[in-house]
Amino acid sequence: MMVVYHFVFDLHNFYGYAINPISTGWWLFARSTAILFLLLVGISFELSKHRGVQRRWKRIGIVALCALIITVATYIWDPVTYIRFGILHCIAVSLALLTVLPKNNTLRFAIAIVVIGMGQLLLPSMRVAHELLLPVGIRPFIFPTLDYFPLLPWFGIVVLGTVISKQLTLHMHTYRQTETRLIEILALPGRHALLLYILHQPFILLLLQIAL
Repeated sequence: MMVVYHFVFDLHNFYGYAINPISTGWWLFARSTAILFLLLVGISFELSKHRGVQRRWKRIGIVALCALIITVATYIWDPVTYIRFGILHCIAVSLALLTVLPKNNTLRFAIAIVVIGMGQLLLPSMRVAHELLLPVGIRPFIFPTLDYFPLLPWFGIVVLGTVISKQLTLHMHTYRQTETRLIEILALPGRHALLLYILHQPFILLLLQIAL
């Protein structure tokens, strides 16, 4: 879904195709993609508990480093619209916050609802003259950017993912599935989601440049 949307976005913005990526249908598609993406972040966080604290923080560090790379790369591309706090930034901070979040599922659900509610109802109308509060969702009066996912409301979606994960694992059966070659191929994007996120846009742009 992410690759499809960015393919359409690139066709419109760089090659002038008459496809509006912010029209109602494509906007809903993009938002659905982001919601699923962040729900899976929360689910994966819960499922990876057995890996230990050290590996978890190593993973958080890798995501944060990739977010920094995205910021630097987009700043070089365009200093006006570069990504200050995009989805990778949101994921890195969200994963760090999840490590100190209460383990009670009911409390987590309540936190998720409050965070989403604040992000949807309170912050959209708040504006400031600086960018210091971007992580929480308070923007400057003029704020052009390629990607923006503040903690309010998006951290709430990640928290919901942890709640869903706990509910799912209560009803899952333990079994070993015989992996076929087809299953291995279909599972590759999920197993290498971060690498896919980093590389897909340069690949799409290169592909379009060759084809068009």
